Amino acid sequence: MKKIGFLILATCFLFACGGGDNSSPAADPEALVSEAAPVPEIVPGDLLENPEKFLGQVVTLTGTVQHVCERSGKRMFLSGPDDPEKTFKVTAGRDIGEFSIDLNGSDVSATGEIVVQKVDQAYLENWAAEIETGAKPEAAHEGHGAWKEEKLSESEESKIQLENMRKALEKSGKDQLLFYSLDCTEYEVVS
Repeated sequence: MKKIGFLILATCFLFACGGGDNSSPAADPEALVSEAAPVPEIVPGDLLENPEKFLGQVVTLTGTVQHVCERSGKRMFLSGPDDPEKTFKVTAGRDIGEFSIDLNGSDVSATGEIVVQKVDQAYLENWAAEIETGAKPEAAHEGHGAWKEEKLSESEESKIQLENMRKALEKSGKDQLLFYSLDCTEYEVVS
């Protein structure tokens, strides 16, 4: 009797765990990879023209590194071959840590999600409070500024960036400014 109970239990376990003859084929890892949507490969100009088209998507962005932020290494700015002055911000994702300043001038292929940072009056007030308390803000730093030749403190740089952002918001006549960037999960030097 114990043998029959054990046999019934083993048979139930076998079928419950996917053993036996079931009509669906086993998942082939290579088949799953081939079914995944390809990651779009784009250049900075594609993003600068229409960033909202790519919002929330994972893309591979290829361009020349025009600037890596020296203080934090958390941001680099890529340009396309046609206009090195037009750059797109790439931020180091949590698994990357920071970008090396040795990347300046290199051609890089960076993969990650396109995200947006919304800057409105409340955001600017919070940023000002962070500056006053000495917190290190990760604000809407957009690259090169008038202070890059001078050696200013981080607080002084933040105050200048904040004032520039206030002026830009006022000049826009809108309630908020949108800053798109690539939240990078991996990258490689391509030349």
